[in-house]
Amino acid sequence: NDAALVIAHSFGTRTEDFVNMMNEEAHQLQLNDTHFSDPSGASSGNAYSSAADLTRLATYAMQLSDFAQVVGQQTHQIAATFSHHAYLWRNTKSLFSASSGINGVLVIDDGGAGACAVFSAQRNDRLLIGAELHAQSSNKLISDVKKILEVGFAQ
Repeated sequence: NDAALVIAHSFGTRTEDFVNMMNEEAHQLQLNDTHFSDPSGASSGNAYSSAADLTRLATYAMQLSDFAQVVGQQTHQIAATFSHHAYLWRNTKSLFSASSGINGVLVIDDGGAGACAVFSAQRNDRLLIGAELHAQSSNKLISDVKKILEVGFAQ
């Protein structure tokens, strides 16, 4: 959530304007089942998405080298600037150890939405990207992601 706000503020626009830009980009990417109501997508307002749209968005985002590098790290540091203080983000989720080759993208453990993940993994020359929404627990989510990737890589 902090990272999303830093990115929004770096555009020099109001948060509401940045969210409008996000929704326009979602439209351009044909994410027809997605609507953002804040930069992080974490609000309980009228934000929504589907697993298909989240997978499509992750597929697009993983083609951006900076994005792929950041989400694949256990930690990421941002230096302080005039508009924000320094940030050190740590990935404390255990999804990275769920399956070999996993390299991101997002894990949310929200009581309202359940445990959710948009994930990617690479083994050899094969990249798999997927999503699971509304898992009963973080442990179930991790188990499911591991199974999904094992089946996907076995194909």
